[in-house]
Amino acid sequence: MEISSLLPQLRIPTGTETLKTVSDLRLGQVIQAVVVGISAEGLIRLEVGGKEVSAQTQLPLRPGQRLTLRVDQA
Repeated sequence: MEISSLLPQLRIPTGTETLKTVSDLRLGQVIQAVVVGISAEGLIRLEVGGKEVSAQTQLPLRPGQRLTLRVDQA
């Protein structure tokens, strides 16, 4: 699943944990997220709708940063 902001892409790998959290997202949907952390592997942890998911991005994000995102690919 790809989710974009007004900036470059943010990619959410579709593992079992992620599928449960993002299964209700729809193409074109705009969502709010908060960066809750960054892993040693460079993945960011986002809180989306009260649940956490991991995402890949090249954006220089910081914990606490609020994002407005749009689902571009499901």
